[in-house]
This record gives sequence, C-alpha cells and structure tokens, in this order.
Amino acid sequence: MSRCHMNEDDTFSATVTAYSKEMEAALGQRRKGMSQAWEDVERGWHELNQCRIDAGITKPFGSQEGMLRLNVGGSHLRFRRCVLDGKKEPSATWALGNLFESVWDDRLPRDSDGRIVLDKSPACVKDLIHSLIESSGAAPGSLPRGETLAPDEMAYLPHVARALGLSAYIPLQGMEVVGGTTILSHCEVGELTATLQGWCPGNPNTMQLLYRASRDDWSPYPFHASCGNNSPNTITLLRVGASASIVGGFSSVPWSPHAYGGDSVMSSLGAFIFMLKDSDMGGPNSFQPVKWSKRDNNGGYDVVVGASRGPFFGRTDLVVNFTYVPVTLQAQPYSYDVPSVPAFPNLNGQTITEIEVFQVNICNAIAGALMEERIALYQAEAELEHAHSKAAVSGRALAAVYGPEVARGAIDTVVELSVRGTRMTTLRSTLRACRESALAALFNEDKWPATDKDVDEQGRRLINCSPAVFQKVLDVLRMRKRAAWAASDRESAHVRVDAADRPAFDSFVNMFFPGFENFITDMVVPQGSARSGQCTS
Repeated sequence: MSRCHMNEDDTFSATVTAYSKEMEAALGQRRKGMSQAWEDVERGWHELNQCRIDAGITKPFGSQEGMLRLNVGGSHLRFRRCVLDGKKEPSATWALGNLFESVWDDRLPRDSDGRIVLDKSPACVKDLIHSLIESSGAAPGSLPRGETLAPDEMAYLPHVARALGLSAYIPLQGMEVVGGTTILSHCEVGELTATLQGWCPGNPNTMQLLYRASRDDWSPYPFHASCGNNSPNTITLLRVGASASIVGGFSSVPWSPHAYGGDSVMSSLGAFIFMLKDSDMGGPNSFQPVKWSKRDNNGGYDVVVGASRGPFFGRTDLVVNFTYVPVTLQAQPYSYDVPSVPAFPNLNGQTITEIEVFQVNICNAIAGALMEERIALYQAEAELEHAHSKAAVSGRALAAVYGPEVARGAIDTVVELSVRGTRMTTLRSTLRACRESALAALFNEDKWPATDKDVDEQGRRLINCSPAVFQKVLDVLRMRKRAAWAASDRESAHVRVDAADRPAFDSFVNMFFPGFENFITDMVVPQGSARSGQCTS
C-alpha cells in the first residue's frame, strides 16, 4: 500500500529547489573563475609578445601565440591560435586562418563577453576545429571532443567547410560500393574506399562494379566486354596469394582493345597503382596503404590494352596474366615510382584469387583531361596566395565569412537569444535574411525596439519555439544569407528536419514567414531523404 504525505512532499520539493539553486550558483562562480583564468592566460601571452617586440626578438618564445575565444551560434569555443598556423588551403582565401589576424579584431562582431561571433552551425564548426587541432598536433585538451557529428549536420558540413576555407579537413566517409565487393571485408570497406577516394582525382563518391572474375569468368573477353568503351575511370582491385594482400590501379581510359588486335600502349591521365593491404605484415594495423604515381619518363607506358590481356599497368608493373592457370600476378616495377621495398615485388608470380573492376564517378570539377592540370593549378594558386599581403587576404576572408557589407565597414550587430531557455547567438543580418518576413520585422530595432518583456534577465531576446526547430530555421537562414554574396552557394546543402519536429517547424514557418514559406521550406527535406545528403559546389 502506498500513501501520499503532502507535507513531506512539499518539504522534499523545497529542499530540491534550494539545492538546485545552490548548485547553479556554485557553477556560476566556477564559470566566472575559469573565465578569469582564461583572461589571465591571454594577458600573459600579450605581455610576453610585447616583451619579445621590445627586445627585438623575431621568433616567438613558444608555439602558442595566444588564445581564440569564439561564440559559434551560442556555443563557446577556445583554442590556441597556433592551431591555424600553416593551414593554407589551395583556394583564393584561407578564410579562417586569415580572418583572426589581430589587425581585424576591432571589425569582428563580438558578444557581451568579448568573444568573436562566428555565425555558422556550431556542430559543424566544432567538428572542423577538432580536425584542425588533430592535424596541428596541439594538445587534445584544447577543446573537449564531444560527440560525433550527427548525420543531419554532416549533410551540410561541406557547405560550412567551404565558407571557412576548410574543405580539406572534412574527414572522408568512403565511397558507396554499388554491386558490392568480395575483396574488401565489411569492416574495412569504409576506411579503404575512403583511402581510394582521397587518391583518385575529382573526389569520386561511388564505385560501380563492372567485372568480377569469380562471377563473370577468368578470361579477357568478359573483362573487356564489361570494362570497354563506356567505362572510363576505373579502379582495379586484386586479391593476391594466400595472405590475401590487396593491390590494384586506377586508369582514366577504358579497357577497350583495338579491332585489329595486338597490344596498345596508352597514356592515362592521373593513373596510379597502389597497395591497400599486405597481410604478411604482422597485425592488421602494421601496413599503411600506399599509392605510387607514374615516373616522369616512363615512355607513355601508363596502361597497356590488348584483346588477350587483363588489367595491365606499366610495362611490367601490375599485370594480370590470364594465360596462366591459375591466374597469376606480374609485379615488376618499371613505369611507376615503386620504391625498393619487399612488400610489393614479393607478390610477383603469386596466384590472384579474385579480380574486381569498378567504375568511379569522377566529379565534373576536375574530370577528364584537366585532372592533373587542375591539381597543379591549385598548387600555383596557393603559392600566389602566400605572396599577397596579410591585410588584403584578411579583407577577403572577412567578406567571405561575414559578407561584403561588413568588409566595407558596416556593423552587423550580435543578437543573443534565449530559445525556451537554450542560449543561442546569431547576427541580426541572419534573422533578417528574408527582409519581408515577420521574423525580420521582429528584429528591426529601428521600428520595433525590444522591450523589457521581450528579453530575459541577461538581456537575451526571448523566442518561444522548440530549440531543435529554431536551430534548423537558423541553419537555413545562414545558408540563404551567404548565398546572396557567394555564387558557389546558390545551390547549397539541404537541412533535414525530424518527422517529430516537422509540425512545429511548419507552424513556426507559417507564423513568421507568411507568403515567403518557400524561402525556408525549399531548403528542407524530411529526415532520411537521399536528397538531404547532397551538397552542390
């Protein structure tokens, strides 16, 4: 039997409430103390730098040159400035690195605590900063790692990375293998196809199975029939020997023999051979995949195509001998820049236990005959960028991230929000991206200044909306605003909204964007839609 004692319940509730207030006060004091400690660290680095200048020392005392304090959509990030050192990308603007030069500190929007406001998706920026920290070798404690980026945010991670000049720091997710593979095991297919994706020019996103020897026959005819004229840009995978080593090559030309017969020596832009796995090398992590490019003077022997031949790279570098039973591998480096290491040549003469050939979907941006030339152009652009003055570079970065108006001196005010108790930070220009909307009118301070009932005790504007829903609306507005000045973002990522949140999302859009609902909904797809993963550059 259970009994309800009202007086005891009231006493318990009062005790819990009092304890919660004490805990909140203690946490507030702790946060204040930590903020003071961070300020002391920054002040120390400033004084140290001034001493260095006064003493005429041109080399910094250490690898750290102060801290960066960011407010990214309400999330607070701190990390060392050295994390951004040397991360020049082959692009017109290395936005994040040049943006935070001290010369621009007065131009950057800041919140009430003095943090620089970066109006981007907090989850995406945090993920990119982690990648920078890991690549810089900075102390892992610079920033708490947190959870893995959620799939719905991963869909527009490329959009945020492109805006900040950080596309190279998006972790590869691997390629979709259409038709499956028996050579790569389930547990390694993601990692190894990601490796191949990084090696292939054009960053392909799919591998389509064309030919499998155990299925289609171990002979030249089905190989050429499946991998002929309509199938350029192929990856060949070979499983070799009892140790199940995996080698292969990439060719940008189809495996189509001439009608008159005989062998044809072919030039193949971007061709390379590789070794993904060597099971003779101890444990599973003892061998790192390696790629070998063509030698400068290989006589044009990139690939050889013949009616009686299988996959054939170089003069004798990686050759499938269909004339032998069982089928064997010839691995004698000549045309490709394979070093004198035993792992690859030791496969020469061993039995091939499976062959798979895949067509890869090369992105149009650097496809076909421009593959190598485009890569060289990127490198030249990067060298040219180093020659520019930092002031000019920082100005472009300012325009790329905050827009041309801010770069020309306009003030984009910071708006701090309390969305049903959740703190969020954005810029007024984001909230007014759809100028004729009710939301834009709400944040037009000239006509509708905020009153006491519109803000909380900390002065944050109150928003009566689900935080999850409002965050999605902000993500759309941020991308819409950027598309107004960034031509590459006219077609951008799509935001996924969970089915459970969709009624509340639609209700908010109908209320605050009457007559302009498509401004928001055109960039929204249901959770789980294939379209939501697309990001057009």
